[in-house]
Amino acid sequence: MKTSCAWVLLLIIAASSWGLWNYLSNKTAHVKYLQVSINSPAKGQRVLPEQRIKFAMGLEKMFHDKNMDAKVTTHGDMQTIITISGPVVIESIVDKMKDNIDFMQEIREMGFKHLIMSDGKASWDIDLKN
Repeated sequence: MKTSCAWVLLLIIAASSWGLWNYLSNKTAHVKYLQVSINSPAKGQRVLPEQRIKFAMGLEKMFHDKNMDAKVTTHGDMQTIITISGPVVIESIVDKMKDNIDFMQEIREMGFKHLIMSDGKASWDIDLKN
């Protein structure tokens, strides 16, 4: 009797593990990690978190003024991560923004360490710390 209970318990654990693996592999967003190469150093050490939040609000307004549906937020201990999300985020837009050295330098000088762009299914994490 103990052996059959052990087998049933093992079968339940295996089924639960497979179900969790299947859920995670099909439901999680895929993240691509990118790094930009900018020669000048970041100057954002003196930028206050409130200034970064205000910068993000201005960037979101710029998207909305161009009739582009995007939400721009900051997070992290010192608001050093900027996230752009929404249906406007597609791979070609990510590439254009990543290749725009002036934009990348501007957000780097604001003290941001990461730019995360997401359409809700896929995400691009651009490292700005180099």
